[in-house]
Amino acid sequence: MFDKDDPQLKRFSIIPDKIPSIEELLGTTIATGNVNCADFQKTGTVKDVFLCSEIMTLIQPYNKVTLKSNSLHVEVPPRSHFSVTLGLYKENEAGVFKPYEENIISAHDYNVSNNTRIINSNIHGSEYDVPAGRYKMSIKFDLDDIPTLQLQSLSMSFIANVDVRRIEFGTNGFMAFYNHGGKKNFVKATENDGVQIGGKTDIPGILASGSSSKYGMLDRTFGKIHRVEKTTDGYRIYHNIGHGEFSVQITPHLLGSGQRNNDGFNIKAVDHNVVDIVGYGGFDFALIGKNYV
Repeated sequence: MFDKDDPQLKRFSIIPDKIPSIEELLGTTIATGNVNCADFQKTGTVKDVFLCSEIMTLIQPYNKVTLKSNSLHVEVPPRSHFSVTLGLYKENEAGVFKPYEENIISAHDYNVSNNTRIINSNIHGSEYDVPAGRYKMSIKFDLDDIPTLQLQSLSMSFIANVDVRRIEFGTNGFMAFYNHGGKKNFVKATENDGVQIGGKTDIPGILASGSSSKYGMLDRTFGKIHRVEKTTDGYRIYHNIGHGEFSVQITPHLLGSGQRNNDGFNIKAVDHNVVDIVGYGGFDFALIGKNYV
């Protein structure tokens, strides 16, 4: 079965073959592309916005776009000043391209010294989040005096998160794989690899874990953890497991000398949303038990 809106996108299938590997599936969640624009040249005093004729079409809801020009060549009189800015115009419902991000790349300012007349440079911007739509690159100038300007190797490139909703049964197992907005959740069971789970999970076992500094700064968290606070006699771990039917394991951190901070950590109280422990120093912790009672 294929997606009703995209006949090429597989949603559910039963195949007489092995199901794809997790690595192959992860490779389907990213799409890339590049649109090259024609070289641009202007002579004379220019203070205006120009649009490239080429159109970049983005069909995925989440995209990261980069604009660049690998060659900027300017011939100007001495003691002059100019700036160049690249941006994006997005097509509206009426088919007209309007500014989406006029300053997607901050203006490149150049102050020409007394002797310099020719400048060769490039413009390369960072990645910007852009939704689906049709786009053109905009070029904005603020050039004084009488310059000659050339922009070459202009391009719009994108990296898109491809939404995947796929259930598949094969000769060696089955899987359910989902990717939405870059968040990947999947479960896969095969005869050779057993069960593989990725993304957010909610199953019995380690319900929450993390690492706390001696000041209560939380790091490397997993599962249903909110925060850690330092108390008068130890630390309070805030969680959202919703019950206290679990065990708590505490592992003190090591000091530089190779000795543990404190062997005296004790569990003071366990509740539906907090765990109180007594002791001082950095520690790792794990809350293990049922996810529901």
